[in-house]
Amino acid sequence: MLASVSAVLLVALYVVAVRTKWGQDLDDAALDGRTTRSVVIRATGRLLDTISITSLALLGGAATVIAVARGRIHLALTAAAVVVGAVVTTEILKLVVLGRPDLLGSNDPLPTPSFPSGHATVAMSLAVAFTLVVPARARGVIALGGVAYACLIGTGTVTAGWHRPSDVMGGFLVVMMWAGIAAASLIRWRGATPEREAEHLGEPDINPTMAWMGAVLLALGFVGFVIVYLAIRQDRLDAVRLDGAYAASLVAIVGVGLVLMSALLASLRGVGLDPHRELVSRAASRPGRARPAR
Repeated sequence: MLASVSAVLLVALYVVAVRTKWGQDLDDAALDGRTTRSVVIRATGRLLDTISITSLALLGGAATVIAVARGRIHLALTAAAVVVGAVVTTEILKLVVLGRPDLLGSNDPLPTPSFPSGHATVAMSLAVAFTLVVPARARGVIALGGVAYACLIGTGTVTAGWHRPSDVMGGFLVVMMWAGIAAASLIRWRGATPEREAEHLGEPDINPTMAWMGAVLLALGFVGFVIVYLAIRQDRLDAVRLDGAYAASLVAIVGVGLVLMSALLASLRGVGLDPHRELVSRAASRPGRARPAR
């Protein structure tokens, strides 16, 4: 379900933001209104420099090491599939499949195809990879830290003028599509413990808070975009500060990131991502945890 919904939303986002004039207008209004303060630009540049082939290999390798150290080779393979699959899919979509019609002419501040964002895809895929390989009780904290980094990278690409807001959201959706496919395949391949037998996993209840925060931010971003859209339609964009469109785009990006990550956590709630027999064996070996034979 997570993979299917992400795929549908990805297509819808592309159609609305890239294939319609008003969608391109909204995207580009956010780019036109981005901050030009030198301190912010320098800090953004340093942040974006953390995304590279080297950092991808190092952080991806770190996630693999965690999985191997826990004796979970299957989790290492799953995390690698998410990262590699999402990054390759994004590059193919951006460079080969999804074109960008010239609906704005010379007014387009970023005329080259850029949907989805590669930087946003890398950052979110690493966040998902670490979420999958750590013990279930640590998922919430790791996911929160990971999505915070992904949102910083995503908003940073808009601030730097490298990507439009929809590009970043598209990158997040590509990752969640792969996360859903990989997790479902893993559960089918290796089996998983149902919620009633995973009480000892001790997962923190973080995803509802993330979901509510994301929903509120999405609502605020939506209101901001509606105001900008109405100003564009009435040719009164000069009456609406462009930095308001930029701020609305940043809020919307963070909202999307939080909602998607909370959806992943919710789908994995009570799921051990370990073979059923291993968890049952560990539970049976603990005093007072024995269950009747089935």
